[in-house]
Amino acid sequence: MTETPKDDAAETAATPKAPPSKVAITIVTYNRPTFLDELLESIAAMTTPPWRVIVVDNASTDHTQDVVARWSEKLPEGLLVNALQETNTGGAGGFSVGTQVALDLGADWIWLMDDDVEVLPDALEKFAPWMERFKVIHGRRYDFDGSPFYWQARFNEWLGVPLPYSVKDFDRGGYAVTNSGTFEGMLVH
Repeated sequence: MTETPKDDAAETAATPKAPPSKVAITIVTYNRPTFLDELLESIAAMTTPPWRVIVVDNASTDHTQDVVARWSEKLPEGLLVNALQETNTGGAGGFSVGTQVALDLGADWIWLMDDDVEVLPDALEKFAPWMERFKVIHGRRYDFDGSPFYWQARFNEWLGVPLPYSVKDFDRGGYAVTNSGTFEGMLVH
């Protein structure tokens, strides 16, 4: 099944809605304290903060834990959850741990992200109208220079290949149905 991106963004975004109260951000990191620090700084600047921020440190051997400890002090008490691992289980293993921690804490939504991304200050407000309609959302990605990072595709199971949406179709706004996502900002209910 192939679907063209839908152009009803104006209708969906026209009614401002508050995001659900229990959004947990799950971050997986390994030996990249500078990236983690920048991501946590962007999270601290959010106009609607997440309910929890779970940092899964995949057994870093540098000063990543110093960054986690510093942000644990800077952020409101209880916001940051430190899930330090004894061994590096890779990205998928880390996200499995982080997702389980979020569910155990009672999260309604889990926002998955690697340590080398940053969030927009109003990201949760931008997600809110879509959160009533969909169970999985993946927002638009931008490079650090502000240009759109084009990855949007759906996976053709029969051919075993990703089929990208045309840039023209995707740039119309609205949404596009897909059956793939990344650990760089997928929001899951």
